Amino acid sequence: MAGLPGRIARAWEFHARPGESYSSEGQSLLMVAVVDRQPVGFFSGSVELFVSDEEHFVDLIVAADMVYVAPRFRRQGYGMDLSVATGWLLGELLEAIYAAAPAGSKLDVTLRADIYTTGGEHFANKLAECLEYGMDMLREYGRRRRIQVGSFSFDGDW
Repeated sequence: MAGLPGRIARAWEFHARPGESYSSEGQSLLMVAVVDRQPVGFFSGSVELFVSDEEHFVDLIVAADMVYVAPRFRRQGYGMDLSVATGWLLGELLEAIYAAAPAGSKLDVTLRADIYTTGGEHFANKLAECLEYGMDMLREYGRRRRIQVGSFSFDGDW
């Protein structure tokens, strides 16, 4: 996934400035954990991006819909591996959106997770940690000082 933020920034930058009061983009996400060519689990969700040049905001909304590890692979760390990989992907996406955001914008992030099992809660909490960490790193080390890294909210809905 090396270079992913640059690819995402180029792909989304055009769409983020349509000239309307705000625009929205969306994309489904699917992460599959594979061991020895065999799928052991998956994460499915989506991301939506709302951008307003007039009101100077960029809102990233991540929805975590489902996480599943096959019963015979549970309690072997694959769920944790999947959560770390998904969190890393979301961090890369956050960096790309930061790079493509219109100057003068405020970037807010929301994670919505409607996963009711204990394992699902742990997974969603790991995603929240990854997104919060990414935002903290952008606040501290981000080079685009004309982008304000705003708030993170987590709607666990359980």
